[in-house]
Amino acid sequence: MFRRLSVAVAIVLLALAARNAAPRADAIWDLPPGVPPPIVPDAAALTPARIELGRRLFYDTRLSRNGERACGACHRPEFAFTDTRPRAIGATGQLHERSSMSLVNVAYRRTLTWANPNVTSLEQQALLPMFGDEPVELGLKGHEVRVYDTLAGDPLYARLFADAFGDADRTITTDKVTAALAAFERTIVSFRSPYDRFRFRGDERALAPAAARGLALFTSDRAGCAQCHRGLNFDGDNYPSGAAVATHGREAADVSRFRAPTLRNVARTAPYMHDGRLLTLSEVLAAFPLAPAERDDLLAFLDSLTDVDARVDSRWSDPWLTQW
Repeated sequence: MFRRLSVAVAIVLLALAARNAAPRADAIWDLPPGVPPPIVPDAAALTPARIELGRRLFYDTRLSRNGERACGACHRPEFAFTDTRPRAIGATGQLHERSSMSLVNVAYRRTLTWANPNVTSLEQQALLPMFGDEPVELGLKGHEVRVYDTLAGDPLYARLFADAFGDADRTITTDKVTAALAAFERTIVSFRSPYDRFRFRGDERALAPAAARGLALFTSDRAGCAQCHRGLNFDGDNYPSGAAVATHGREAADVSRFRAPTLRNVARTAPYMHDGRLLTLSEVLAAFPLAPAERDDLLAFLDSLTDVDARVDSRWSDPWLTQW
C-alpha cells in the first residue's frame, strides 16, 4: 500500500510540474531560422498558466483605479499594440506627453520606454503604468489593496494565480501581477512579415521590386535610415549605449531626444514620432532629401515589415471580448 501511495504521489507531483513547466521555445514563439529566442530572465516565467494570467490582466479594466482602462486600451493588437492616438490617455482622462509604443517583439528590447534608459525589464516597466502619477495611466497608487481584493474575489483569478504561482499562496501581490504581465508580453513576438520571409526563409518572391529597392535605399548612406533603425527589430537595439536616437525633422532640435522606435508593423502604428505629430509615413519621409520615386520605394519597404496576421492572432487577443 505504501508503494502504491508513493506512486500516486509521484504522479500528482509530475502533473503539477508539467503544468508549471516552461514550454519549449517553439511552442511559444514562431521563429524563423536564424532568429534567436528572446532572453527570459526567469527560467520559470513562461509557463502556460502564467502567460494566460498575464493575458487576462493585460485586458482587464479592473486593474485600474476606476475600472476605466486596461493595458490593452493603449496597446491594441489590430494596431501592432499601439492605439492610433497622438498621445495616450490614462484612466482618469489625463493626456500623456507621448504616444503608446508598440509591444511587438518587446521581449527583444534591452531598454524600454521612450526616454528612460534605466528601465530594462518588462517587470520593471509594468510598474510605471500601474503606479505612475505623472501622468496617471492605470492609477493604482494608493488603490492597489482595493483593486487586488476585487481581483482576488473573482474565482477565475483565484485559480489562475494559484496555477501560475503555486497552490500554497493565492495572495495577489504587485510582484505577481508584474511577473504575469511580463510573461504575456514576452509572447508577443512576430517574424511573419514579407521582409522576414525574404530574409530568414529565403523567399525571393516575398518582396515586391519596389520594396527590394526600398530595402537597398534604407540600408544605404544616401537615406541613412539604418543608422538609427538597425538590428533585428529596426530599433537601434542597444539604446542608450551606442544609442540610436531619432533625430530627423524637428526632433533634431528637441532638448530631450527619444529612442528610435521599432519599424516592424510601422504601417499600422500611425501617427508617428514620440508625440504623434506626423500623421502618415509620407510626412515622416518628407524630412529626407530624396526623390519622389525613392520615397515610394521606401514606403513599399516599410509596408513589407507588416505582419498582417498579428492583429488577429488568438494568442494575443482580448479574452474578455472587451470593446474599447
